[in-house]
Amino acid sequence: MRNALKATIIMLTGMLAVSSNAELIGSLHMSAGVDINNVDVMGPELTRTGNGNVNTRGTVAGTLNFLAGTTGLLESDVRAFSASTVLRDLNRFGNNSNGGSLMTWDYDFTGQSSPSFNFHVDFTAEGGKPVDQELRFYVSYNNGGSLSLDTTDITSATPGAGALVSGNTAEYISLLNLGPTATSGILDVDITSIVNTAIANGGGIRIALVDNTFRNTVTFFNDSGIQAIPEPATLGLIAAFGGGILFIRRRFMI
Repeated sequence: MRNALKATIIMLTGMLAVSSNAELIGSLHMSAGVDINNVDVMGPELTRTGNGNVNTRGTVAGTLNFLAGTTGLLESDVRAFSASTVLRDLNRFGNNSNGGSLMTWDYDFTGQSSPSFNFHVDFTAEGGKPVDQELRFYVSYNNGGSLSLDTTDITSATPGAGALVSGNTAEYISLLNLGPTATSGILDVDITSIVNTAIANGGGIRIALVDNTFRNTVTFFNDSGIQAIPEPATLGLIAAFGGGILFIRRRFMI
């Protein structure tokens, strides 16, 4: 009897631990092992997937494209490790009128369903970053009206054309500014209405990162990307049930 109770408690504890985590549905990471040096343009590369593991593996396969902030001079490096993605030496010409380096992630969330969605970024950044320059995420999707989904193949654009995003109000809205002097952080933005609207209008979402700093290096860690957040009521039920079992176990041991 005691062994059966113990097994039940372990199972419920595992359920609570898993359910209390967000599910990473659209990862910012590439498959581990990608190591490309001196690149002006790169893509498409598949984003990392596998069982919705919140520690780097999304449930929806996306594609990633990269456009450096220069051409033929001190090109950028792109590297993917087991729990991080590194973009090195971005935008050789800081505050370039062409708009800097550009990276895009494309997902199709058709059929996805969750009480809420979150955009989560765990990052470090290093390099010369004057206060008038920025490292900013944008999002493009079809809202059925004023905003349409950008499907431009950025790998055919001129390196440094980040203004394709930052100046494009018909297809993009600002999502998250990492700040002109930020060196690290863990940031979250509620994008529930964005994802649900996108799902209702074709399912496509493009996340874009514009780096208009100077020779910056950005690293994304662990569960960075678009997350589905579980229903709070479900978590409460599991917690209450688990607590009841623990109470029974204490009474049984007495």
